[in-house]
Amino acid sequence: MKIKDIQSIVNRIIEELVPNFTQKGLLIVSPISDGILRGFSFEGSSFNKESFYVDVFVQPLYVPGEVIDFNLGRRILGENSSDRWELNEKNVFEKLFFAIKSQGLPVVNVETPEALCSWIDSLPPVGDVYSKQAKAYSLAYTGRFDEAIAELASLKLALDLKVPWMVVIDQRADQLLELLRKNPSSVNEKMKVWSKETLGRLKL
Repeated sequence: MKIKDIQSIVNRIIEELVPNFTQKGLLIVSPISDGILRGFSFEGSSFNKESFYVDVFVQPLYVPGEVIDFNLGRRILGENSSDRWELNEKNVFEKLFFAIKSQGLPVVNVETPEALCSWIDSLPPVGDVYSKQAKAYSLAYTGRFDEAIAELASLKLALDLKVPWMVVIDQRADQLLELLRKNPSSVNEKMKVWSKETLGRLKL
């Protein structure tokens, strides 16, 4: 799959659903709103050159990161809950447009840290560490420090420190906890710095 293969549906999504978003290659991304990045990603499939996937994501940039993070999003599903779309399928772009409208808009409409907390609370409780992390950092970003400390404690309990990537999350949580306890007045400014650093690494 190449950009030209999906350009017509990308144009329609931007024009009719998210007119303030912009295209960055195979991404459709939002302007940054209060530390939150939102968007859609198109990805070719190794199954065959006609197949592709579409993901919707919301990413709090004040959680330090290196890449676009799809852990707070979902894959856009088609008929029979299939996650793979076929370029040669009849009316594929029409079907995809309405799938994105119904499944994707509720995600990309999460524009603020407060909205992100509410959206996470509305999800089925699965104990996902990424959701816990995003909520904890969002609470801290919005000045709800006691709630943030409690959520960070819950996050740390959910981590398996035998897993390297969870160790990184744990270390970052400790850094934020120290700020919250010793210098809470600096938390928001520090998290804005993290947002700028994350955005820089994403190269959008």
